[in-house]
Amino acid sequence: MLSKPFLAMCSNRSSLPKSHPTSGSPELWFSNERLHENGLKGIAFDFFVDWGIIPNALTPIVWIKRFLQPQFTYAQLVQNIGIELKAEFGDSYLNSLKSFAIKYGLEVQIIIFREAIYFCATCCSTSGKCRMSFSYRSTALR
Repeated sequence: MLSKPFLAMCSNRSSLPKSHPTSGSPELWFSNERLHENGLKGIAFDFFVDWGIIPNALTPIVWIKRFLQPQFTYAQLVQNIGIELKAEFGDSYLNSLKSFAIKYGLEVQIIIFREAIYFCATCCSTSGKCRMSFSYRSTALR
């Protein structure tokens, strides 16, 4: 039902970035499979800087983004949100995310975008209609 966002041009989502012929892309360099070989675990998220205060500081909110596949509706997702999040991320990842959020005092928000909508910063910042946010405080992740 959900899929991972991928790097592409905003104006043409089928236009993907170039990949290095021998070393591939950053997604490969920092994959959990590769990190696990060295006893590490990765958590990818977006974070925000509060530029309105001095000194500038990171906000305590982080986003983890996913796309809702075109054949599904938000209503279908909401009916089974717990099941779908476990299917997408797995219990191990959700537990790691919970531990990380608690340790650093963060609020995790899982943001579900509709890929079919013209996806770009302008669209999402000017109309709240192109995303749906599921906000879970770290203590609520089980």
